[in-house]
Amino acid sequence: MKKLTVMVVDDEPVVADTILEILKEEGIDGFGFSSGHAALNWFSRINPDAVIMDVVMPGISGIAAAIEMRKQSPNCRVILFSGQTSTADLLNEARSQGHQFEVLEKPIKPEVLLAQLLGHNDSGGVASGQWPVASD
Repeated sequence: MKKLTVMVVDDEPVVADTILEILKEEGIDGFGFSSGHAALNWFSRINPDAVIMDVVMPGISGIAAAIEMRKQSPNCRVILFSGQTSTADLLNEARSQGHQFEVLEKPIKPEVLLAQLLGHNDSGGVASGQWPVASD
């Protein structure tokens, strides 16, 4: 099993730091960023397995950053989150353009975040902090 690497992006440092701490407790390597622009600048260098990102941020939105990240790495999981009801329109617009993202509502419950992040696999289970790797 390959150890997970996750980027966390939120313009509220306390939110990003809290998510990073949750990931760390599960043995997941996490990198925090306070803007979509900063995350995009580091994305190709980190090459994460997944990105957990706020939708509404100053500058580039989480949706726009996620679309760009998917262009660079189509298999990267993107989990967006928001506490604002106005994001539904932004997500619907992205869907209408063919972009699909997983979405969580703020406040994020740790168990829901981890279930979302670790629960998608073909083997029926994932060891803590590990990502299933296809064998040849």
